[in-house]
Amino acid sequence: MRTGYLLLTGLISLPLTALAGPSDYFNVYNVPNGELGEYTDEWTPGSADLTFTATFCIASANYNDSYSSSSPPASGAEQQPYKIKVDSRYSNQSNFYVYRSDASTATDNRRIPVTVEHRDTMDGNAWHQLTYDTYESMDLHDGQWKNCNFGDNSQLRFTFDGDDLDNARAGNYRGKWRIDGMGGSSGTQTDGDNFRTKFSVPDIVRVSGLSDMDLGNVSTTADQTIESEFCIYANSSSGAYQVTFTSPNKDVNGNYYLTGTGGTINYDLYFKANTTAGFGTQVGNSALTGNGNNSSSSCSGANNAKLSVSILSGKMSGAEGSYSDTLTLVVAPQ
Repeated sequence: MRTGYLLLTGLISLPLTALAGPSDYFNVYNVPNGELGEYTDEWTPGSADLTFTATFCIASANYNDSYSSSSPPASGAEQQPYKIKVDSRYSNQSNFYVYRSDASTATDNRRIPVTVEHRDTMDGNAWHQLTYDTYESMDLHDGQWKNCNFGDNSQLRFTFDGDDLDNARAGNYRGKWRIDGMGGSSGTQTDGDNFRTKFSVPDIVRVSGLSDMDLGNVSTTADQTIESEFCIYANSSSGAYQVTFTSPNKDVNGNYYLTGTGGTINYDLYFKANTTAGFGTQVGNSALTGNGNNSSSSCSGANNAKLSVSILSGKMSGAEGSYSDTLTLVVAPQ
């Protein structure tokens, strides 16, 4: 009895994609390692917002080789989505701030809030505002190939509101930042880098709330007085300032005059660096000093300086008609 054997052989062919390297790649390239901005007066009082932009590249792909326009990706190679987040390298932070003289524990106007936005210039070019230490959506952007041979594709924009700068303490401000990204074919590959922003807020002084001082119809046989309260803001550490007064009717000896239809009337001018009762210091030719509000350019709605005008009845003898003067206050940091 013979036993027969039947041997069947076959070849099953499956399509394979030949990848030149590991098929899960993510990298953050060319993040500025120095400073965005310098310690100079880049921002001037009353101007628009201050903005810094960092340009760099993010690669996210399923292929661990680089390509250029003369060397297109191989079959099966794909660019992959990515996402980023930004936080501060100062400890115990919960939002985007820069700090005066690196005083990262400051909570007053020695820290300035900043809006941070990200965009991919090759993927819609739309800015997306970031939340502190929170990844943006993975579906917003696709990365480049390894080494970013098509150029930088990613930008971060830091915007400081002009009103916040107006109210900031004078000095040097710096932010220390960390950018982290995640991508690759698995969506879990990570990379990141550190960088900084810095700029200066110059000394600022501002006068607000001044109004005309109108005595109305007065009796020339009685002394006349009138007062006007206003705000002086100085953003130095002490809030110190000096103030000088000028008038087209002031003489070389520092005397002030109203002019009108009947000639001139001498008046006394007083300045006080607070709003308590009393005239304060009589104004002449010399600058006067004081300490203003150094946390709010509007003095938080509370006036902190006062002008007083006094006209003795004897100075008005025989006067009739309308009389006026124009005072100019020049306030400077001290």
